[in-house]
Amino acid sequence: MKKIIILFSVLAIALASNAQKYSWLGFGFKAGTNFSKYLGADISSSNTVLKPYIGGTINFKLGKQFCIKQEILFSSEGSQLGADPNKEKVATEYLVFPLMFQLNISKSFYLETGPQANILLNAKDQLGGITTDIKANYQPATLGWDLGMGAKLKSGFGFNVRYVPTLGNILKDQPYKYHSSVISIGFFYNVWHK
Repeated sequence: MKKIIILFSVLAIALASNAQKYSWLGFGFKAGTNFSKYLGADISSSNTVLKPYIGGTINFKLGKQFCIKQEILFSSEGSQLGADPNKEKVATEYLVFPLMFQLNISKSFYLETGPQANILLNAKDQLGGITTDIKANYQPATLGWDLGMGAKLKSGFGFNVRYVPTLGNILKDQPYKYHSSVISIGFFYNVWHK
């Protein structure tokens, strides 16, 4: 994670010093909160958990209305399962790579959609005060599809809301199927912009 932050910081300095030359290229940071839960016919009860995400973006302008954004994010997700007072808690960590196609509907607002690749880093289960590593029960990589919208200011700051469902089962070699459903709400800052 530290290496990713350092890499994006170096890129930010390089791009900021050449902003006029590369006006079609942008760079930024983003962070926020995931509202995550599991869905599936085999789940009797599932509740949302709040988890953080953080990362960076590289933006490629295609005229005034369109933009392609490649993001690299560290994303914490999971869910609470069961109706018992001592609910089972599942916590996962992913390195995610959203590739977003953005439509600017005005100077301040935009819509976006695109595929997302998720690489599993960790998965743990907590029940009755006991924490168990369950990474082997999860798919090492999954795909999702992002739908989102946002608002941006001339200062470079902005606000973003995004819904990300997985396109397949997140479990591996299990008799039941889970799908991840995540609503992300956060802020971003473009290091330089035109």
